[in-house]
Amino acid sequence: MRKSLSTILIAAAMAAVVSCQKEEKETPAAKPVVNIEKCRTVKAEGETITLKVTITDPVENGAGQTKVTPDCDWIDSPVFTETALTFDVLKYETDEENPENRTAVITVEYPDAETVKVEVTQSAPAIEDPDDPETPETPVVNVTWDSTTVVPVEGGTYTAAYSIEHPAEDAALKAVPEQDWITVTGTQDGIIAFTVAGNDSEPGSGPRHGTISLSYPGADDITPITFIQEAEEEVVEEGLTFTIDITSVSSDGVYFNITVSDEEATYYRAVMEKTEFDAFGSDMALIEEDIEYFLSEDWLGNPGSIEDYIYTGSEQDCYEYLYNADTDYYIYAYGLNTDGTVTSNGITKVPFHSAARPELTVEWDNNTVIPMKGGSYEVPFVLKNPIEGQELSASAGYNCSDWVTDVSVDSENCVIRFTVLPSSDVTPGYEENRSGFVNLYYYNLASTPTILFKQELPTY
Repeated sequence: MRKSLSTILIAAAMAAVVSCQKEEKETPAAKPVVNIEKCRTVKAEGETITLKVTITDPVENGAGQTKVTPDCDWIDSPVFTETALTFDVLKYETDEENPENRTAVITVEYPDAETVKVEVTQSAPAIEDPDDPETPETPVVNVTWDSTTVVPVEGGTYTAAYSIEHPAEDAALKAVPEQDWITVTGTQDGIIAFTVAGNDSEPGSGPRHGTISLSYPGADDITPITFIQEAEEEVVEEGLTFTIDITSVSSDGVYFNITVSDEEATYYRAVMEKTEFDAFGSDMALIEEDIEYFLSEDWLGNPGSIEDYIYTGSEQDCYEYLYNADTDYYIYAYGLNTDGTVTSNGITKVPFHSAARPELTVEWDNNTVIPMKGGSYEVPFVLKNPIEGQELSASAGYNCSDWVTDVSVDSENCVIRFTVLPSSDVTPGYEENRSGFVNLYYYNLASTPTILFKQELPTY
């Protein structure tokens, strides 16, 4: 098809500036890398565990395609998202006198990434020793915090509640931030207080992850406080914009209005079948092929010009011919200067569907032979997919207009009427009959039927 603009412009620039230059090889797309935080030892009575997940170079809907498989029956309901792996560890129930900690592995298979294995260890249930009633119970720290918390760009002050079962004497909870933009301001009276600084990362760099590690003397590993902080969105300068309003669609044409954000700007607009449009895969691929066509030589070898194809300012009652009825189409537009510079953020497109072509059928036998006495006839018809404002018309054929008269169409009753005059006054001859027909016309019919007939003639 048409060459791309980028190929033409780049080739011209290279020829003018340097004699030769090696093209850089495209860097292959980086594969995703999945990191999952290490799981602490899980309490014997069971609990829900949430581990922080970070993914570098994620794929679209990668989390939804990820396969998570534990190799045991005491890990249940694993759920994987772009930021966390959550699962339930069931209570450790056993009849053994001296049970040991048990360990399992959760296999995480993210699309195009290396498989990650998460080791989960659960403490064995404590066995009461009747001869040692003074054995202290293990402290258990419970923290109330939503690991899906999203901190805004400007940061803020936050608190997480905690409680300690079987606290140790003269012990205190310790909270240590893993990032320098987090400050813990207190861990007293069942409250962990901390502040998150504003995110001054590069706009568009994506969210950052924060973690506060927790520890308590004698307690098993404690689930850390984790969260995500938003980053400033990248500001994209808005280019030329369009509003396209379709006013009328038929089987072979579409009328529309187009409004442009800058009345002095130039742009290109067109209509294309949806299947052809979608086949380009990207806006730029279509734009480049359009421009290459604009610049292509005509049959005399004259160079093309973008200026011959572009428009300026808003337009009303625009019309584009449609080659196919009952088909999905797009009207599309994009900003374009005469030098090939694209001035809009991609393509603005509006979908529509062309109407089915009108279909006309008549109830008439084209082998009909009309007697010499003639007569008046009514032919019922059915018109499907009519066009607003269009009327069916009928007329006698060129060879019978002097003996086929009163041709009319009754649209209300869907009947075509005509009269065949007697042939008895025709000079007898060798021909046994004469042929006649009634023409029918309706705009853009899929196929046009004709009412054919013969009339008997006097003979020798």
